[in-house]
Amino acid sequence: MLVKSLTGLAVTALNTKVSPTAAMSEWLTAQDPAAGFRVDCECELRAADESKAVVRYARHPLDTDEGKQYFESGKENGFDADAAIATGELRKLLPDLLEALGGEVAPA
Repeated sequence: MLVKSLTGLAVTALNTKVSPTAAMSEWLTAQDPAAGFRVDCECELRAADESKAVVRYARHPLDTDEGKQYFESGKENGFDADAAIATGELRKLLPDLLEALGGEVAPA
């Protein structure tokens, strides 16, 4: 409805060289996020298979052996990260996030 109501507004999918899931999994496993980002103390990992298993860390260091085992084993292969970011912060975040994900690529 937003696109239909604003003449000239176009919405397209954003494609990056590195998928957010792959990049963030690597950041968690290696404990080495891209410049401008950090591994904090909250994470939710969700299984991509039919089990729908969920592991959630809240106010807990993610660099423990247990946490690394989850990331490295691929048990929770895909995950969704929920973030509440104010509009002003999102404007600052996107260029750094695009760079950390290898930049934007043209759709195939």
